[in-house]
Amino acid sequence: MSTWAQLIQSVGLNADQAASVQKQVAVVADAPPDPSWLKALAAVAGWVACLLLAPFFSLFNVYESQTSMAVFGGLLLVLGVVLMRSGKVMFVHHLALAFSLLGTGMLVAAFADFDGDMSFGRLVLVQVVVGVIAYPLVPSAVYRFLVSVNTAFLVVCWLVTREAHYFWMPAWLVALAVATGCLWAWRARPVVLNALAYAAAFALAGTVLFDVLIDQFRWWKVAGVSPQWVSLPHAAVFIVVVASFTGGVAAFRKPWMWGACLVAALMGLSGESGMIIALLLLVISFAWDDRLLAVFAYTFLGGFLFSYYYSLEVPLVAKSWIVGGTGLGLLGLRAVLTLLDRKATPQP
Repeated sequence: MSTWAQLIQSVGLNADQAASVQKQVAVVADAPPDPSWLKALAAVAGWVACLLLAPFFSLFNVYESQTSMAVFGGLLLVLGVVLMRSGKVMFVHHLALAFSLLGTGMLVAAFADFDGDMSFGRLVLVQVVVGVIAYPLVPSAVYRFLVSVNTAFLVVCWLVTREAHYFWMPAWLVALAVATGCLWAWRARPVVLNALAYAAAFALAGTVLFDVLIDQFRWWKVAGVSPQWVSLPHAAVFIVVVASFTGGVAAFRKPWMWGACLVAALMGLSGESGMIIALLLLVISFAWDDRLLAVFAYTFLGGFLFSYYYSLEVPLVAKSWIVGGTGLGLLGLRAVLTLLDRKATPQP
């Protein structure tokens, strides 16, 4: 008995009713999807509606009281969650996303400044607490990604203002690399953690680019901390991730793995984490067949090489050798990974 026949029998429909329902289902299935411009217009309309609502709260002096900000922020967050779970209409979904982000911001601002003496450390703590609570509740990958990236950005800003930032910033970079490696090496990762995995990779690469673009942000130069303190742990994460994708501990018995370890160790000893992170993201995107992460990895690689190339205080010949050697290394890695993928894929 077919699935359609089982459905008719289970609900007790007669032949005429079943034929009518089948025609309606066919009409809905054959209906053309909404055009892209209409979807974009509906999405923009949702954000505009939220932006028009935000100044309206000032008429009730919501922003002048921390208690009222917390109450309205919580209500907006709950309203956003309810709207997201109620339907999949584009306008409603983006309106709910805007409500959720606005409510989260109001909650963070209210609790971070509840006594009129807001500090950066308290702001980061409140952001982390609110983000951890709201992350599983809001069923939106965009919301989860933005909240996670914003939390990482606030942590970076907070660490830069600390006197011992030359120690804590490298530690934060190592923590981001470990988190990225663990999340992407986890093949059975729950869907709810996908946004966190993308956010960790984005925050890791963004922090490194921030360091390269802003010279005074070179924390290891400020206090004489060796750059290998950061790059060697990144190389270790790279090796572990490659091994996890190619057989685990057994991968270290293969000659090519020792070659990969040697290349990673040399890059770690060079003291530049940018290339290691770029290779890490490229390997992850290749293993997961993730085009979005691949585009981001290549974009980060190009941006890092461009900024790093002009920041080097060496002759142009040396710069050319560095860029050429990097390209050859990436081509070699791609060839090796392609060969391994072909051997692992059963031939028809």
